[in-house]
Amino acid sequence: MKNLTYLFVCLCTAVTTANAEPALVGDFDACIRSQVAANQPVAACIVDAHAGCDQFPGDEPAALACYIRAKDEWGARIKAVTGSFSDRPAEFQQIVVIEAKYAIARNFMNCDHQLELSLVGRDPEPLDKFARARCEAKASAVSLVELMLRSGSLEQK
Repeated sequence: MKNLTYLFVCLCTAVTTANAEPALVGDFDACIRSQVAANQPVAACIVDAHAGCDQFPGDEPAALACYIRAKDEWGARIKAVTGSFSDRPAEFQQIVVIEAKYAIARNFMNCDHQLELSLVGRDPEPLDKFARARCEAKASAVSLVELMLRSGSLEQK
């Protein structure tokens, strides 16, 4: 369990600036609960949460920094959800950590896939860093939603 937890924490460790503004906006949990209850897609919740980052043009350093902070904030939320099951059996806790770890890996691999496809026939450009940061922030949000739905953490609140 300790090795899995250590690996998971490494995946979710935040690298943020001390006085940075939060990158995510809105009440994400309420949005997810509302969309799930209405049997509607949750993608709108992720778009809404990233609205603060979307205000910057992609070629501005502030846009890249915002999406990196967003990814870190999602990572912290994933870590909080995985840690919220201390009252559950150890096996359940292990399963939650494993599911989260592989959701993150799968969703980040999709970002790699998209970037590699976009590079076919062209050289890398500065906007590729922005595209990767944006994709990884969205991938982290999707991983959180998957974790919330699979672990039942939406029902805990």
